[in-house]
Amino acid sequence: MCGLVIFRIKEVENHINLENAKILYVGKIVVDKKCQRKGVGTLLIQEMNKIAKELKCNRMELSCWSFNKEAIEFYKAQGMKVQRLNMEMEVGG
Repeated sequence: MCGLVIFRIKEVENHINLENAKILYVGKIVVDKKCQRKGVGTLLIQEMNKIAKELKCNRMELSCWSFNKEAIEFYKAQGMKVQRLNMEMEVGG
């Protein structure tokens, strides 16, 4: 096995700030080191896009750590864009 995707369908309804939507959410996408840079990740994203269309989703979403620049560039090359930022602060004690 070269790659794996774990996904779920999220439905947003009656949210105060968001339009109703059906979203294919990719919880995990992994490509074995031996298979990276050989198009496997691209094929996985394409297959998720196909499944999202078949399930009549409005969009596909995933989360990525901000320090993972290589993954961010890969997702952008696949046509994805930054949707939101999560902010944090260490709490001193």
